[in-house]
Amino acid sequence: MMSLKHIRPYIGPAQDQMAISGRGIERFLREHEAEGGLDLDPDFQRGHVWTDLHRTRYLQHLLRGGQHGRVIVWNSPTYAYHDRRADSDLPTTLVVVDGKQRLTAVRMFLDNEVEVFGGNRLCDFDDKSQQDILMSTSNLLRLTMHMHGLQYRRELLDLYLQLNEGAIAHAPEELERVRTLRNATPFPESLR
Repeated sequence: MMSLKHIRPYIGPAQDQMAISGRGIERFLREHEAEGGLDLDPDFQRGHVWTDLHRTRYLQHLLRGGQHGRVIVWNSPTYAYHDRRADSDLPTTLVVVDGKQRLTAVRMFLDNEVEVFGGNRLCDFDDKSQQDILMSTSNLLRLTMHMHGLQYRRELLDLYLQLNEGAIAHAPEELERVRTLRNATPFPESLR
């Protein structure tokens, strides 16, 4: 008989969540780049697979007030000034674990590289609309950052797989590539 206690939970819950909007997104990235480094394209992530049409549709969804698809998952073993374990095999860099395509689309829109609603870029919006979109208190381009402090590469790869195995958007060979990376990563003694 099935019981909830038989279900393996996700690897470590997010240690923190923060909503960041508009100009605050680039500020968040700059601050983390300066503090310990930033990796927006780690080896386990798939490439930039969204087309212009995917990015346009996503941005139109956000600008219409759509609420789902706004989470970006991050990891750093030193997040929130936690001490990195002596046997941690991860660098202190903040790494995007999930949401690379969404984050890239928003950044491209902020740089006037994505067209929405009939070929309009951010710079084509009237001044008031641009201010509303770019305000850090605006909900239009709000992304929720889930921050993890996992210490080991194997945990990080497990989290990535747990987040993406059920997603239709990932081809089986993409997930198998990450499984191969995970399986080639030694299991830390402290996790055995």
